[in-house]
Amino acid sequence: MIDDRRIPRPALVLGLAGLIPFLWSAATQLSPALAGWGGQFLSPMFLGSVVGLTYGTLILSFMSGA
Repeated sequence: MIDDRRIPRPALVLGLAGLIPFLWSAATQLSPALAGWGGQFLSPMFLGSVVGLTYGTLILSFMSGA
């Protein structure tokens, strides 16, 4: 018997991938070493609270339109 309550794998992967910017934001905010490493390769707008607020605003505006 097939369990219909399972989340389809593509939807699960894409849903979890949406957490990456929030996790990166929290990690670079809490770890100065990680923020320093990321600062060597990325612009400051992709580190710390800036990326979290920007991505959060984008997701909020998308969800309010949906």
